[in-house]
Amino acid sequence: MQPWLKNSKYLDPIFWESSRKIYYINNTYTGGMRKVGGYWRSAPDNLLTLFTMPKAGHSALRSDIPTLMQILGDYYGPDKKLLCHSGNNSDCETA
Repeated sequence: MQPWLKNSKYLDPIFWESSRKIYYINNTYTGGMRKVGGYWRSAPDNLLTLFTMPKAGHSALRSDIPTLMQILGDYYGPDKKLLCHSGNNSDCETA
């Protein structure tokens, strides 16, 4: 994590204390298999979302197109934020 972001006076410290959520990929993109696309947490006002995509490096566009398609769908959808795609919101909680 970049120190300038971690120490930002504009970001409520509770953001860093909140547990990450599991970002499941919808079966539409995975051929029916349940897949973890990454982990995320959002500020209470949803103005900042931090998403971690395991093993993506700098080539997330090439390495995991289904995850990126779903992320874009969430942000351009009616809710304008990442959503739990498990069917049960508690399945996305890590703690």
